[in-house]
Formats: sequence, C-alpha cells, structure tokens
Amino acid sequence: MTPVAQEDELWQVSADGELVGRMPSLTEALERIVTLQGQLADIERERRGERARVRNLMAQIHNDRGTYERRAEVEEITREWRGVCGHPKARLTDDRFDAVRALLEVTKPEPYSRESFSLAFAGAAHDPYVTTRKNGSRQKHDDLALVCRDGKTFEEFQKRAPRHVDD
Repeated sequence: MTPVAQEDELWQVSADGELVGRMPSLTEALERIVTLQGQLADIERERRGERARVRNLMAQIHNDRGTYERRAEVEEITREWRGVCGHPKARLTDDRFDAVRALLEVTKPEPYSRESFSLAFAGAAHDPYVTTRKNGSRQKHDDLALVCRDGKTFEEFQKRAPRHVDD
C-alpha cells in the first residue's frame, strides 16, 4: 500500500489501486496523542490506587498474624519443626506463619491433625532433599515454609517419615 495525496488529504492505496483508508492529518494525529496521554494518565492513577489497596490489604494480613486465634498453635508447630529438623535459631517469619496457618485452616475433606505435622517434620528430617552449593557446602531443603507449602508437598513429606515395621 502506498500513500496518495488527494485534496490536501493522504489516502492509503492498495497494490491494485483501490483506496483503502485515509491517513489522519497532523492535527488529528496530535489530538489522538493528547487523548491517549489522558487515558494513560487515568490508567496510571488507577494503578496507584490499586497498589495502595494491595499495600493496605498486606498490612491487614500482617497485623492479623498477631491476633490470629490459633497463633499459639502455629508457634508450637514451629518449635517442633525447629527441634525435629535441627533449626534451633530459625525465626517464625511471615512466609512460615502463613504456610502453617493455611494448613491449619484446611477443612475438607477433614482438617490436618496435629500428628500430621509431626509426621511431616519426621519425614523432612529423615529424607530431606539435599543439594550441594558451588562452594561445596550442602543445603537441606526442609524449611517449614517448604514442608507446609501446600497439601501435596505436606503429604509428600508425611510419606517420607520412617515407618516402624513390627517383626
């Protein structure tokens, strides 16, 4: 397609000579740019508002951790994990807290029992995934947030727990 001038306007013409469409004038193009800039400013304003709402929700979640009715149970589970998996100085970080809380709130088909956490921690201690770092040190992948990441992972760690076979 090639542009063709006709009566102070620019038209697009196809290869077979058919008029396809009119190219906007400079004035029209500048008006369109101003319109688009206004729309972009509106979108940016909306995004700022959405980011502020997300920050407020995140702050609510963070504050909710302190008043969570089962906080003592989360702390007890964390203490057990520290002892069983050998992380005595590990802190109860937000990601660890949220992972444990999510599993405590599972209700269907039935809630996870307190014993299921003990079994998962035993599995993580008995058969952790281990990688070797470039410096030669080894890293055990048995973090509380990993063990409690989701139901599938949690149940997989339970299956890793040593089984006692009666003779």
